[in-house]
Amino acid sequence: MSEVKQLNEELQIILNEMATTYTGEKLSVIVNPDDSRNLFNNEYFKVFHGSSFRKAKDLTRIRFRKAEYEIHKNEAGKKNFKLNSKDKKELQRIFQEPSELYEGYTIWQDTIMQFNHEAYHIPLKECKNLTQEVIDKLTENDIRKICIPVDLPLTDYSTL
Repeated sequence: MSEVKQLNEELQIILNEMATTYTGEKLSVIVNPDDSRNLFNNEYFKVFHGSSFRKAKDLTRIRFRKAEYEIHKNEAGKKNFKLNSKDKKELQRIFQEPSELYEGYTIWQDTIMQFNHEAYHIPLKECKNLTQEVIDKLTENDIRKICIPVDLPLTDYSTL
């Protein structure tokens, strides 16, 4: 197998495992929903220190809808941690930044869209329009009914 083909296959595995919504020197944010769990109203994103998930030594899971940690076994071999006061301020700052992928959206909204796309396989184009008003009008059997609304107000994570 050629080196380029092997790298491409490895890259596809990594890209399919998680969606990175922000990479920074201090903190990075990814979404990697667990398909085996009921995520409705318990949706979460992951935060780690540094800019590389593979090199990160720690990881925390934080819920979207309320300032709470989601604690469960960490198969990635990373240590669970809680955000300190600097981390909390940095996370709030990150989420208010404009998205580099979606003009007119914040990283918070980008993270929500990526979650809906990854967890429920909703095309990203549709995720942009999933406001609370749109979700409220959907029928109960529509999978988009359980999505996080893209206009969900940013949770105050300073209380973590």
